Amino acid sequence: MAVTITEAGESLIARLQAEGNPLIIDRFALANVAGQDPSKEIDRKTGLPATVVHTAVIPEEYRAFVNPNQVVYSCLLGSDIGDFTFNWQGLYCNEHKTLVAAATFPALRIYSPLGNSI
Repeated sequence: MAVTITEAGESLIARLQAEGNPLIIDRFALANVAGQDPSKEIDRKTGLPATVVHTAVIPEEYRAFVNPNQVVYSCLLGSDIGDFTFNWQGLYCNEHKTLVAAATFPALRIYSPLGNSI
């Protein structure tokens, strides 16, 4: 598994801090990136992949501050979400149209008992 703050995310964090404005990360993006090796570092210049299979709004109650260097974001996928495979996850600031962070990992398959497809 690899995790990184993107260069665009780092720049946005610095700019908003200088302005005294908050950064609101409010979306998860899940993608299935072909040929990805989750043991390799992520290019910090990365943007949203063309292969996004699902996006989810992050409700305020699913965002938490731990300390000045650590935050937590959660995404709940209900039984009405699926069927898809993903191996890439991004944290996105919709207000500034910026991918702030990305993570890669071995592929995960989400099955919906309701049989919905994307």
